[in-house]
Amino acid sequence: MALTKLELRTMAHFETVQVRFTRNVAPLNLLSETHGPFYVNQLYDLPIHCVIKLCQFNYCKLQRPFYLQLEYLKDIKEKEIKNTEYQEIYPFIFEIYNDLLEFVDNKEKIKLLISEIKELRKKKTLEGLKAFDGNAICLNNLTVYEYEQIKPVLLTGMERHNSIRLNDREREQTNEL
Repeated sequence: MALTKLELRTMAHFETVQVRFTRNVAPLNLLSETHGPFYVNQLYDLPIHCVIKLCQFNYCKLQRPFYLQLEYLKDIKEKEIKNTEYQEIYPFIFEIYNDLLEFVDNKEKIKLLISEIKELRKKKTLEGLKAFDGNAICLNNLTVYEYEQIKPVLLTGMERHNSIRLNDREREQTNEL
């Protein structure tokens, strides 16, 4: 069964990013763990779900993760255009980029590049599925989002294949009797 967008986003929010604190902050006691204490001008790796609130209250500044760097995104876009295979990309980029955009510069450029990358990869997926042949579709370097999108299609195809094989076996056994 495919994961929902909310489930994927929740998983992504447990990924960590780096922040620099603008003030001293006491430890954060969460249900599953404790983070901190935090000191001014120190870098810390924290889960995204914590970083969002801390940044909104101006307790810290997000250190732009590599997957939101313009050069990185431009490079990925160019590679996606030039190659038929999916390029290696941060697996949760599509789930979390919008949540982090409010804390970085060049929001619109980043949003546009990620949208273009998403469309290029979607086009590759659809072309691969249309020409479905074991070798025709190359699913290396899929993000979690992309995998969850095509998982129902693949599972349905596998179920049909298994059903056909089971029917063939039953016919063979009936013919042998």
